[in-house]
Amino acid sequence: MPKQPKLENVGTPTGDVAVTTQNELAKVLLISFTSLFAGFRLASWFGDFSENSLDNYMELSFIKLNKGDAKEIADAERRNRNYIFKTIGGLIGALFLGILSSIIAGYISNLN
Repeated sequence: MPKQPKLENVGTPTGDVAVTTQNELAKVLLISFTSLFAGFRLASWFGDFSENSLDNYMELSFIKLNKGDAKEIADAERRNRNYIFKTIGGLIGALFLGILSSIIAGYISNLN
């Protein structure tokens, strides 16, 4: 009976054969699907938040005739400024979510 050839450098570059157990597979799938669901929900929330803030921004077109008009103009300017800050906050949140998604993807790909 011929001898079986010796297997070297099979699998990974170090020669180790990668074996995935059911527990490892379950861990990867759980983390992947949970991250995907959470990322989708957060991205939807950040997008809706930014979109609503932009939709509420109004161009000022008031005529300043008396003190009441001046007060309304000041209130409208304050609201517009708040909408701009909310929009920027939503964009920063979306950027943070993109970075966090990349970190999680790297973590998932390195699970052993």
